[in-house]
Amino acid sequence: MMKNAEQYVIDPRKVESNEDPRQFLMIRNIPNSISQEELLSILETYVQGEIEFLYLPIDKVTSCNLGYGYVSLLNCSSVLKLYNAMHKKRWPKSSSLKLCDIVYARIQGHRDYVKMCDRWEIMNESPALQPIFFKKVEKEKNGVKQVLMVRSSFKELRKRHP
Repeated sequence: MMKNAEQYVIDPRKVESNEDPRQFLMIRNIPNSISQEELLSILETYVQGEIEFLYLPIDKVTSCNLGYGYVSLLNCSSVLKLYNAMHKKRWPKSSSLKLCDIVYARIQGHRDYVKMCDRWEIMNESPALQPIFFKKVEKEKNGVKQVLMVRSSFKELRKRHP
């Protein structure tokens, strides 16, 4: 492995000890037939309510994904859960023999991915081709405070992270 690529490898011990606080991940070897909504459903099996951002690039000609995607999670615990559940394992609900590969994304932090999205032409395309954004919403039910992650828009995200 090239030395430069090593900086993106996830070390579960460093995540568990909070020595490595990164939360923006690149997921590779995604079967090309999986849609962004299907990927979200798969990820939510392991980290439901812990996703802040999801993007699966789609080829506009073939309507297939490009085999990789990005996800931002709420905390290191979420990173560890997803990594342990999916890294180097076959894709659920797929006949593909590909093994999921999870590494850190080059870009980290809300402000950086807001800047990245600002520059993407895809943000002017159909919403089906755009990333999915989530925001925390606190609700109280029967005197119990609940924190939910609900879909949001890029416009709202930009307001929260100028």
